[in-house]
Amino acid sequence: GFLALPGAWSVLQFGSAGCAGVLLVLTALILIFALMADRILHRVFGARMVLSSYAPELVMMTDRLAAQCGIPRPQVGLIDTAQANAFATCRNGRGTGAILLSRPMLHALTREEAEAVVALLIARMQRPETRAAQIAAVLGAMVTIILSGSLLRRPGGEDHPPGPLARALALITAPVAALLVRTIAGAPVSFAADRDAAAALGNPMALARALTRLDGLARATENGDTERHPATVHMFLVDPLHPSRLKPLFDFHPPVEARVSRLKRQAGVGDT
Repeated sequence: GFLALPGAWSVLQFGSAGCAGVLLVLTALILIFALMADRILHRVFGARMVLSSYAPELVMMTDRLAAQCGIPRPQVGLIDTAQANAFATCRNGRGTGAILLSRPMLHALTREEAEAVVALLIARMQRPETRAAQIAAVLGAMVTIILSGSLLRRPGGEDHPPGPLARALALITAPVAALLVRTIAGAPVSFAADRDAAAALGNPMALARALTRLDGLARATENGDTERHPATVHMFLVDPLHPSRLKPLFDFHPPVEARVSRLKRQAGVGDT
């Protein structure tokens, strides 16, 4: 489906031989983006991988939860955004990947809540849908990624809001990007990952509290990178996109209230 439109256009412009060439190039580009999707997302969001000497408690917590799930410890990274939020990427189907957290999120959460978030990121990293989701994010955003120079961004850069040109470009490419994400990413992984993380923790209410706090914090602070590249919003734990003309197109997150309600039922405390 993704290749149908450029295929039809290339037949009209260049004939059948040109069509084959265009589709071959597009297929190669898609494969490259698919193989490098996690690294591209790390670069776009200025992720900096951390060692145990820098964040020992966070790394030890991640080690323990990964071992409990029977997977290798994922890389742990910090992303340069003022918004309290996080996302996970996966490298292959064997449970390897990375969890990326913002510094404001770590500072705002209690230890129990931070542990719940790490468990949720690990659960997301293991979901087969996550790989499709990160490929969709990169393919949907690749035009704005290339034109805005995000791949050249140095880790540690400030989270500036998008300028007028970036906003205009996002509006032009938004419908195509949203269609790509909905086509490739498939069903939302939020409910399944929430359930898996709560089961691994043995404490669904800790995750419910963490999600509620994160949602409130995310609503209070913009995330400049997702404003520039809205096709990446579905990767985050809670919706990072503030109300705007792009919001209806990229409304991929179920309401946090619905997620919390399910976690309460999982904990056996009812929806109170």
